[in-house]
Amino acid sequence: MESEILTWINFITELLENNYKIYIKGGNVIGLKVLELANQFIKDWDFYMVINDDKDYNQIKLISEKYNIHNEGQTLIILRKKHYVKIDNEALFELSIKYNERFSEFEIPLSTMKIELTKDNICYLESLINYFIKKDNDSNKLSNMMKQFPIYIYPADNGLFQIDNNSFDQGDISNDLLNIIKQVDDNINIQQFLISHIKQPDRLFIRLLQKNLLKSNKIKDILGIQDWLLNEMAIHNIINKFMILLSKKLNEIYSVYEDDIDKILEIINKQDNKNKIKSENNLIDLLQKYVNDIDLIFINVNIGRLLHKFNLLDQNGYQLINYLKPKFHNNKFLMKLLHRKLFRNHRIALLFIRIEQNSF
Repeated sequence: MESEILTWINFITELLENNYKIYIKGGNVIGLKVLELANQFIKDWDFYMVINDDKDYNQIKLISEKYNIHNEGQTLIILRKKHYVKIDNEALFELSIKYNERFSEFEIPLSTMKIELTKDNICYLESLINYFIKKDNDSNKLSNMMKQFPIYIYPADNGLFQIDNNSFDQGDISNDLLNIIKQVDDNINIQQFLISHIKQPDRLFIRLLQKNLLKSNKIKDILGIQDWLLNEMAIHNIINKFMILLSKKLNEIYSVYEDDIDKILEIINKQDNKNKIKSENNLIDLLQKYVNDIDLIFINVNIGRLLHKFNLLDQNGYQLINYLKPKFHNNKFLMKLLHRKLFRNHRIALLFIRIEQNSF
């Protein structure tokens, strides 16, 4: 472990010498902000940096390879040592690299607070890491070390990013979805919160309900009300109103096809098996158009990420996602067609099926 710590200190030092900016992020920063919770939050060490282009990445790659540190991410750039030490089945150290930072990619101030590493404080990082690995209890030593690592928290209000019209980031979501968000509240901070949480919907249905609200409440019990801590009641009101409006929009889309679908269903009920095939195909075509229209609502929303983590939903998450059930979810025949004909090639059809199948 000591060898890996020194490897990462030397790697980061060389990056700093090449004028790259590097930050500590994640639970460690929360633990260092709220020292009473340090032992709960500080386990592995996550770093991140923002680069300009592939030229930067290629230079970083050359430096990292000297330390046997390589990219192990699939969709994101995540650098880890080839044979890394694990803490609770997580890499002790990793460095994620982004090409840009946008508010639509940020979650909440609580989870994006950070510590900048510099040429002046890097020499203290080894001592800070060892303090927690060796479970040192000298609070004076920790307080003195923390003077070298000021924590940056984005300007916040009620636990949400405090932004203005110039920093507002639509996140390339559809105008339909943006209009729904604007109907929830005129407050631009709330709108930004909803954009970032629906773009990566596992944040809304899993992380917010299972982690971030609980963290906020736990910290509030220690520090009292802080601008960067979530207001649980307000958050529940916001997300419930958003899901009700979103559900209403999805039902409006279905209503465009509902009469035609009902007419075909009525015909099918009167036909023998031989003549049903053509009618079923017509029905499938209508369902295809319906899910395609809904797909347009969710442009640049990472539905696949939610589907990948669907089994992590708890009862609260399912109750919230239940708003997305299609209006015809009680019609077993239509759901069967959706499952049999569309789900393999369509993320919205698969989402509808997963919601129905995983009902609590």
